[in-house]
Amino acid sequence: MLALVAIDTVKNRKMEMERRELLEKMVSKYEEYIGPVAKTIAKDVIEKEKK
Repeated sequence: MLALVAIDTVKNRKMEMERRELLEKMVSKYEEYIGPVAKTIAKDVIEKEKK
């Protein structure tokens, strides 16, 4: 029984690490995408405020 709990714990930790890595990749890709978009929007807003 103890061996099953240990195996399950190891599997859960591995799955959690994989989820975190995936989340970090998703956040990184989102930041890569949204950065230029946000700069473009900010530039447009500033230009419209100048008028």
